Amino acid sequence: MGNGMLFEIANKLTATRFRHAHYLVLVICLALTGAIWRFTVEIEDRGAQARFNQGAARYLLAIERGSSDSMDSVRTLRMLFRLLPDASTQQFRDFTMPILMRISHLRALVYIREIPHAERPSIEKQLSANGYRHGITDYDAQTDSLIPASSHERYAYIHYAEPIAENVHLPGYNLHSREGLSKILEQARDSGDLVVTPKMRLLEGDHSKSAPEGIIGYLPLYVGPDWLPADTPDRRKRLFGYAAVVFHTDAMFKLILDKVGYQSKDGIDLTIYDGESAAESALIFRRHGEPENAGLSTQGSTATVLKPFTRRISVGGRNWLLEAKTKSDAPYLTRLASRWVLFGGVVVTLLLTALFRFLMRYTVQVERQVEERTAELEATQHDLSEKNTLHEALAQAQSDMGDGIMIIQHRRIVYANDHLCKMLDYSLAELYALPQFITIFEENERTRVFDRHIRRVSGERIEQVYETRLLTKSQRVIEVVLAAVKVEWKGEPAAVVEVRDITEKVNAQQRIVHLAHHDSLTDLPNRALLHDRLQQAIALAKRHQKQVAVLYMDLDGFKQANDAHGHDVGDQLLIGVAERLQQCVRKTDTVARLGGDEFVILLPDIDSGDDAVFVANKVIAALAEPIKLAGGLTLRISASVGVNYCPPGATDAEIMLKQADQAMYEAKRAGKNRYTLFEEMLHSTFHTEHAHAVNP
Repeated sequence: MGNGMLFEIANKLTATRFRHAHYLVLVICLALTGAIWRFTVEIEDRGAQARFNQGAARYLLAIERGSSDSMDSVRTLRMLFRLLPDASTQQFRDFTMPILMRISHLRALVYIREIPHAERPSIEKQLSANGYRHGITDYDAQTDSLIPASSHERYAYIHYAEPIAENVHLPGYNLHSREGLSKILEQARDSGDLVVTPKMRLLEGDHSKSAPEGIIGYLPLYVGPDWLPADTPDRRKRLFGYAAVVFHTDAMFKLILDKVGYQSKDGIDLTIYDGESAAESALIFRRHGEPENAGLSTQGSTATVLKPFTRRISVGGRNWLLEAKTKSDAPYLTRLASRWVLFGGVVVTLLLTALFRFLMRYTVQVERQVEERTAELEATQHDLSEKNTLHEALAQAQSDMGDGIMIIQHRRIVYANDHLCKMLDYSLAELYALPQFITIFEENERTRVFDRHIRRVSGERIEQVYETRLLTKSQRVIEVVLAAVKVEWKGEPAAVVEVRDITEKVNAQQRIVHLAHHDSLTDLPNRALLHDRLQQAIALAKRHQKQVAVLYMDLDGFKQANDAHGHDVGDQLLIGVAERLQQCVRKTDTVARLGGDEFVILLPDIDSGDDAVFVANKVIAALAEPIKLAGGLTLRISASVGVNYCPPGATDAEIMLKQADQAMYEAKRAGKNRYTLFEEMLHSTFHTEHAHAVNP
């Protein structure tokens, strides 16, 4: 039966002057008071739960972010070994000390090398030379100590550890010897990402049973230019070690909570479990709250109506369960409102029964006001919903376009969309934290871009769209086109910049240019590029009083090999010849393929023709060696070489090549597998013709 029907019955009974109507009014009012009191209690419970959840979420989110940020220190350490794979002890110490000073709860930063047994003697000599005479050691679980390592197929030993004063026992420690760590290392190796251990007792130099507990994160290090090999077999093959970070768990989480202003008087107990369930055996960290006004709890000192607040996160491949609960609802729930409702309802019921009609009319008025206010709130909520929908649509439109958007004000990035973050490999917080926006541009582009920005925001009309280059967080260069306009952002001048990645387009253009100037089979320069370089070399030779030479060669017997074994073998043979020729020259020289089996070597900046003769002999000797091809086939090839140089020869590129070609044909005529100088051929021809003229 609804409250409105009860009021209607009470009014009818009063109108008919029912004899005991006031008792009925009393019962109805008390029932109404009880209902309102219960409703108020529920509202208080919901409000208290919301306040508790808000406070708990703040702490749990801080733990999640702080844990992730702390683990990122090992990614910073990986940068050292990408830049300096053979970093010395001092370089490792200089690199890690600022990190250790900045992150106080770090117990150690460690470099671990993965070696086979064959390298153990040399490694132990290095350890001894560095003052660690114990060599490579194993962990003995029975004595909880480090002992000389037994023979293993492979070792993952600690090469460097900082701060070394507190970890002098760690160098040489073979992590494969401790149960559980070997599987953690294999998981990190195969995944290529950070893997974190469960909470464990950290190894102390004095083997004290009171050693602190902590967690260790391992990040694999691979040989090669890329950060992460493509597949698991390649990762296992290219692994050379690990970067590791060791934390005191209690110190780390306490510091994170202190930074966000955790106060025990909030009465929140924070607990972190390793895994999906809240088992005591999986406990990682716990901190108890002590509410100041616990005695005011409506449910007693140990009871609470507040439900625990939980959050599940993943850290380094492990799932953690974060739980916040309270033993007392006092900091969040006082029951003042419900007590006043109960007290007021009883007083009004007992003393003001005579004003029943007035109270009913007043109740109706209150309900009307509540309905009006509810309607206003619903209208406001609808407006906010429309605004949020518009904002989401705009963000989605920007994302669909695939372009990055940023707003620059006071030389800093004050807004960026998700696509720009993905393009640059930065998080939004990292972009906002950059001291100047110009940091994301390639160094050679910064002056030009900065000048354009200053002129634009000052009101000068300049070009709005132009191409430039950006640097990602990993220092990878990407080609982009910028479109920038001046706007007003929060009442001050700023620039809105649209960023479009055109790296693939630029690379494609460069590839087209490359293909236009290089042979498609051997990737050697073609005739056009050779002609250009030869003309430049001749000009430089004139200016610096030097000589330039060309060696024009044709392979002897190539046609027979091609006809006998097929075009595929012929192509392999040409590629092998190209590789042999490149091994015979300097980096400043040019080896070109003109087509078929014709090759040309350009030797700029030589002192005399003897240098060209030396290279010609070197080429003939190199090509005389058998060339091994796919399928176990081995072929022999030789070359006839024509040599021409200037001065004193021709000073035009095309003429030099023609003269060298003539000398090459003279070498073929003379028996092949040899070289002929154009100058000597010319003198020989002159004397022969002169002799014929004298003796007809």
